Amino acid sequence: MKVLVGIAALVMIYLTVMSILTPVQFDKKQKEREVLIQKQLKGIATLQQAYEGIFGKYADAAHLRWFFQEGRIYYINAEGEYTDDMRDKGLSEREAARQGLLRRDTVWVPVIDTLLVGSGITPDNLLDVPGSSDKKITIETGSINQEVGNDTIAVPVYRAYVKFVDYLGDMDHVILQQKIRASEERVKGFPGLVIGSLEEVKNTGNWE
Repeated sequence: MKVLVGIAALVMIYLTVMSILTPVQFDKKQKEREVLIQKQLKGIATLQQAYEGIFGKYADAAHLRWFFQEGRIYYINAEGEYTDDMRDKGLSEREAARQGLLRRDTVWVPVIDTLLVGSGITPDNLLDVPGSSDKKITIETGSINQEVGNDTIAVPVYRAYVKFVDYLGDMDHVILQQKIRASEERVKGFPGLVIGSLEEVKNTGNWE
């Protein structure tokens, strides 16, 4: 009898310890994976902002990969400064440039040589969920109406996301479901990591 009681006590101690360690281990592994995914999503956000600056809208997954591989962005190479003296003389910046007092050249450069350099993110792995062999980041685009003065205009929006089940699905199922329920109960909660929004103009992640 004493042996059975002792075994039962050891089992209870083991279960108690595991009930503490398992959530701690889960959270540690989750944070490790999310750091990598957040970096990937921020890279996508950087590309989306550049794409929108050129085309006036956000890109779906296929077009964003194309833009990263083949696209170009521009910057203005400025020489000379538009001064108060020029303004006082009635010269606009364009007129000053026309007279050779200023120089403003538009220079186009490849996206792949300019954005995300050194990040480890490439057109081939742009949509890959870090740590997964087959899961992909989802990109959705759309538009929302905004009032500007007396007019209503359509403003482009996007979001890129990875759900908990896509990067935590191989871990404790009970804890995973608890995290999913907790996130869904929050206002504008999302069961995973998401950057951008289809409901508002936003370019930040839900972890920021």
